[in-house]
Amino acid sequence: MRERMNSDDIRRRVDAWVENGWVVAAHRDDILRDLRGGVTEAPGGSRLARAVVMLGALLIAAGLLSFIAANWQDMSRPLRLALLMGGMIGALALSGWLRGHGRRAWASEAALLLALAVFGAAIMLVAQMYHIHGHYPDALLTWGLGALLAAWLLESPSALMLAMLGIVGWSAAQAGQFGIHPHWPFLLPWAAALLLAAGRRWRHALHAVMAAFFLWLTINLLIGPVRSFNHGKVAAGPFLFLLLVPQAAFLLGATLRAAARARIGDIGRVLFTQGAVIWPLMVMFSDNVASHGLVRMAPLTDMALPAIAAAAFAMIAALSWLALANGRLRPGDVALTLLIALATIVIALRLLPDTIWPFVISAAATLALAAWLLMLGLREGRRLPVWAGALAFAIEVIYVYVRLIGGLLHTALFFFIGGLLLVALAAGMRWLAARRERAA
Repeated sequence: MRERMNSDDIRRRVDAWVENGWVVAAHRDDILRDLRGGVTEAPGGSRLARAVVMLGALLIAAGLLSFIAANWQDMSRPLRLALLMGGMIGALALSGWLRGHGRRAWASEAALLLALAVFGAAIMLVAQMYHIHGHYPDALLTWGLGALLAAWLLESPSALMLAMLGIVGWSAAQAGQFGIHPHWPFLLPWAAALLLAAGRRWRHALHAVMAAFFLWLTINLLIGPVRSFNHGKVAAGPFLFLLLVPQAAFLLGATLRAAARARIGDIGRVLFTQGAVIWPLMVMFSDNVASHGLVRMAPLTDMALPAIAAAAFAMIAALSWLALANGRLRPGDVALTLLIALATIVIALRLLPDTIWPFVISAAATLALAAWLLMLGLREGRRLPVWAGALAFAIEVIYVYVRLIGGLLHTALFFFIGGLLLVALAAGMRWLAARRERAA
């Protein structure tokens, strides 16, 4: 399996290349920036320490705001404004001083997060103080846009991730509370965030931007319609689209991650990663939603659903062929992806009677997908598909056991089939290991 290196390992390896004359010293920093996904990190800092500092900054902001809220009634308006503005400006000044004096970048990022957290709270508190009435999601949008502007001006990936929190919250409030779904205006600030993250090659921020898109889809195609006045159900067409988007992202990412242009490759790796995690969960999720009657079906005479299903299957087939043509997948991989897409369509559109069969097909598709992700990860030496497959397999086993508890015959049959699948998977893993040894 491929060796996983942290930032210090990468730096030592590149320094050895320079010392041996394999790499020109003038290109050292560019190589480090490329290998780290565009993020230059100070030596010696651990990821855990940086994460703890970020969380500490947010807790400090929460403590400051809680103190202000506890004494809010006893403060005059000038004092309230002075505390809010002083906290925000002070944190910004600290961030700038740390950045300007070459201190650790993550400490500067933590101070900036503190300033942006105070900024978001100040929007709400000032509106309350001066009795400013308005559409409350606009406050979340203002906060998100302010953080997005800070991310652009100060080149801060952490600010960009915080901006996505505010923008997703704005869109969620519009869709869930006010019935505006799909909430298309979300795509404008989201596209700006995507361009910024991809252009600066901020790997973690790019993950946050893509995760925000998947969350937006879920809110607007499932949660929003269910909570609105649309008879408490989501239409079958959007539901099917929501289920197949992670599979499409995985297949597209499998093709793009080997692109010659580095930024396109970054986007492809993020799509591949998040698709590998979300796809099996969506296949598992499909039967659960459909079996609870949350999908509103169109009349049988309506030809929209067959057209939507055919277009969705054609999209998956085209992306699978593209991955096959670029050597990212094998013919057997493509056949499995198409079968899983077909099973998802059958379950989402409730083409089978309400018996045990939709559940059986969903469980079989999820387990097959989990096993395939394991095999794919082992074959390519990538850890993430292995862990995603193992996690999906474990979750599905627990779900099936809970669903069938009380029916011992069904439970016994399921575990027998699951045991056979695991034995077959182990045999495949042994075969792959032996093949790699022979190739070495």
